[in-house]
Amino acid sequence: MLRVLLAEADRRVQFAWKYDLKETKIEVIQAYTIKETLQRFAMNQDVALIVIAGFIPSVVLDSEPLVEAIRITYKGPMIAAHAIPAYREELVVAGCDYQCHKLDVPKLVRDLLEL
Repeated sequence: MLRVLLAEADRRVQFAWKYDLKETKIEVIQAYTIKETLQRFAMNQDVALIVIAGFIPSVVLDSEPLVEAIRITYKGPMIAAHAIPAYREELVVAGCDYQCHKLDVPKLVRDLLEL
């Protein structure tokens, strides 16, 4: 079974993504903070794909260092997921391979994993 790490602070968004992917052969690993994302990744470095959203703890978009830290060892595909296109571009510069609006994450995950 393929495993995907979803890093997104909003539990409603996470629920929607997981629900949309439930019919696939994907095990979803969820993380809601930057710290939790790093911990989950450390325990699951063989994930097939990682989705990184913009975490907004203080109205500061701060996921670039997270992407850079994961990219040191992770060579698989990473998706930058955010509503703001310019911020998705920043995450791509930091190391994400693909980008999409948060609403499009389940479709892009299925497409990239050929499900």
